[in-house]
Amino acid sequence: MKFILLLALLVACVSIEVNVMLPLTMVGKGAKLNVPESTIDGWFDRLRSVGTDGVMLDAFWGALSTDKFKFDFSPIKTIVDIARRHGLKVQLVTSWHQLGGNVGDPVFIGLPQWILDVQKQVDYDIFYRDQWGHSDPEYVSLGVADKKIFYGKSIIDIYQMYLEQMQDQMKLYFQDGTINELQISLGPAGELRYPSYISKLGDQQLWDFPGVGAFMAWSEPMLDNLRSYMNELGHPEWTTPPTDAGWWSSKPWETLFFTKGYKSDYGRSFLSWYSQQLIAYGDKVLGMVKKTIKYNTQIAAKISGIHWQYNTDSHAAEVTAGYFNTDGQDGYYPILQMFNRHGVVVDFTCLEYRNNQIDTPGANSNPENLVKQVRDDAKRIGMRFSGENAIERFDQDAFDQAYYQSTRNGPIHAITWLRLSDNMLQYDNFNRYANFVKRMHNA
Repeated sequence: MKFILLLALLVACVSIEVNVMLPLTMVGKGAKLNVPESTIDGWFDRLRSVGTDGVMLDAFWGALSTDKFKFDFSPIKTIVDIARRHGLKVQLVTSWHQLGGNVGDPVFIGLPQWILDVQKQVDYDIFYRDQWGHSDPEYVSLGVADKKIFYGKSIIDIYQMYLEQMQDQMKLYFQDGTINELQISLGPAGELRYPSYISKLGDQQLWDFPGVGAFMAWSEPMLDNLRSYMNELGHPEWTTPPTDAGWWSSKPWETLFFTKGYKSDYGRSFLSWYSQQLIAYGDKVLGMVKKTIKYNTQIAAKISGIHWQYNTDSHAAEVTAGYFNTDGQDGYYPILQMFNRHGVVVDFTCLEYRNNQIDTPGANSNPENLVKQVRDDAKRIGMRFSGENAIERFDQDAFDQAYYQSTRNGPIHAITWLRLSDNMLQYDNFNRYANFVKRMHNA
């Protein structure tokens, strides 16, 4: 009888890991540690004192690159070592994207200059481009993923070199499990998506919330791929992405494509190609990662929580990002299936949002159902689901909603809270966070 009661308690009480994102400014250009080790030591001591399981650390290749094909992980190693001494695990992000230009980005760290220089050596765009000619240099386009244009190597070859040097320089921390998760950057902000909602490029204002965004498939390599696909379908006349999908900040009902076009044969064919390209790219990169990582480290990948225009039939903001979540399609299930084939944990965001908190006119937002859809898909496949909050919040309602989304229909694997800051360490905020950790550990 005692054994049965103990087993029942263990089943009823499942601990959800709680991690905290570290500041994006931890490491600067030239592989420079920007924060004194004594400060990091104090932060980690305080986090561990309330039961925090680990921290998430971005390893921006634009900061760590010291020369062509060379990466210096010494500042990352220093931070990981301090975490290890405090008993904290580390979720390490292979940040192959630009820092700067997304919500909450405090500084700018571009791609390595020797990567950017390749653009001058070829006569087509190596980045994603919209129909008006705006090229976004925050992540190398999937359209050139296989091209050996980077000094005789493909961009995936270079990502592999980065991973090999990471493992060589931090072997101990992979071996002992201090680095317990490696989150793979698959697009802008590290997410598997197109850069469809860019607020500004240089001085040009592009997207405003809650606009539909833009299809980012107008570079020559992407157009060549699209035309080949449409030719195989028997429609050589379908040569470009939609030209009637509005401007970046348009609302769906203001455009022809998002009122009628997306339901047409052309619309469905284009959206299918657009999403399939993204999935195929993720499959390629994760396949390389699986072969390259020598240790028993959990691999994770992130999907963006695009909750605006979710309540419209077209799901316009999701489909421009590459999530074909309209016209009877589940835009997330095939992505999760691909992740699961590689043993990857999905990381999803906006767990702290309630529907009534987004009252911008025309937003048609539904973060609660969006999270539920992706969580249900993950459960149906039988894969692990981890979550994050979308913006920096430490109010009780945010913690309550994140707890609810983390425990409804069974507990999730882990949550990573955004973000360690002076605001988080303020007395009341940190006490609320500490109570949240206790609740998650007793979910």
